[in-house]
Amino acid sequence: MRHPVQPHWILEKTPKGRDEVVSRAHHLPPPIRSLLILADGQRPARDLLSASTDPLRGQASLSMLLDEGFLQSVAQPAEPPLEWADIQESDRKPRLMALVRQMFGAQAKLLQKFELAQDDPASLKAAIDASCKFVRLFIDGPQADVFQRRAYALLDEHRTRVN
Repeated sequence: MRHPVQPHWILEKTPKGRDEVVSRAHHLPPPIRSLLILADGQRPARDLLSASTDPLRGQASLSMLLDEGFLQSVAQPAEPPLEWADIQESDRKPRLMALVRQMFGAQAKLLQKFELAQDDPASLKAAIDASCKFVRLFIDGPQADVFQRRAYALLDEHRTRVN
């Protein structure tokens, strides 16, 4: 997988992709073809992935469409800014869950790790580490590193504010 797709990327069809939609010349399987059709240059990848019944297969399908030249990314910000507007400053767990949603969309496996965690540093660190392993295995190693850095920064920020 040469192109790990990030949830905030905006994907559009290439000329090859537009040709495939019209001609079906490459005989893409229906689930992959559906994702290709949905890519319109305006929706982020997280919206395309939410249309997929299996997020991991959807991720692999989008990566394949990028690798084989059916799609291209028109916007790839390195790290989207976090939005904390509706989250209380003292509550770490919802802030970490917001980080998961922002970086990976509504990835149920990752959110579940934080839902099951207690709101104490040791439990949240365990959830961060488990999430990093999941991201590294199924999404992207460098993205796991970015997530880990940002998640631990949230815990450290909370600790320095309390002390």
